[in-house]
Amino acid sequence: MLSSSLDFRANLRGLARIVVPFLADLGAVTEVDEQGQPCGTEVAWAGADQEVHRAACPGRDGLPEALQGAVAAGLLGCGSVVLGSSDAAGRLFADIAGRAAGAGGPEAAATQLVQQYRAAGRAIPGYGHPLHKGYDPRARRLFEVSAEVGLAGQHVAIARTVEQLLPQLLGRPLALNVSGAIPAVLLDAGYPLAALKGVPLLARTAGLVAHLLEEQTRPLGFVMSHAAAEAIDYDGPAPPGFVPSGGDD
Repeated sequence: MLSSSLDFRANLRGLARIVVPFLADLGAVTEVDEQGQPCGTEVAWAGADQEVHRAACPGRDGLPEALQGAVAAGLLGCGSVVLGSSDAAGRLFADIAGRAAGAGGPEAAATQLVQQYRAAGRAIPGYGHPLHKGYDPRARRLFEVSAEVGLAGQHVAIARTVEQLLPQLLGRPLALNVSGAIPAVLLDAGYPLAALKGVPLLARTAGLVAHLLEEQTRPLGFVMSHAAAEAIDYDGPAPPGFVPSGGDD
């Protein structure tokens, strides 16, 4: 496909497009000049409608360092686990609050919803963490600040109630994590439910900018790639006629 065009820009678009949606949900290719500086980025991604979309970030004249393109590519690569937990937890808390009066209180409403999630095989958003088992210190501090400024209210209380109910409803405790604390605090402060996903977007944007600066000044890409190659052994079937080039089998 790439050899079918002598247009370099068309080939750059083709590189980003060729993997979507067959190999990945997102493809991004950045053009660099002779000094290794980025001067253009092509991004292709598969949307929720399964249609393939693309965007081009301008070259050096319109975008001196291609920072926006790299940040956009990073955000487009974030899925529901990275961006959706706070939004989903906020909707759970809002749903419990809306049902509380008719269900006999927030505890009864929370019990009903958690049972519905469990019956559907859905995870309880905003709870559990691979590192913070007993409690998430970030969530605890957010609740402390919310109380200090007098904003802790219905949704913070609901978040705590769910955490208390989970051991008996799931058979194991799950600590409230920061993705659950964020929407509880924000909803009590009057933040719109529909805009909750924007908060982790802002946080990831700041992190991406910092990471890109670090990569410009202290590149780690090849170091990480080498470390991954050393840490992970291929355990799939060998292609027909494959002969190892040396080293460990």
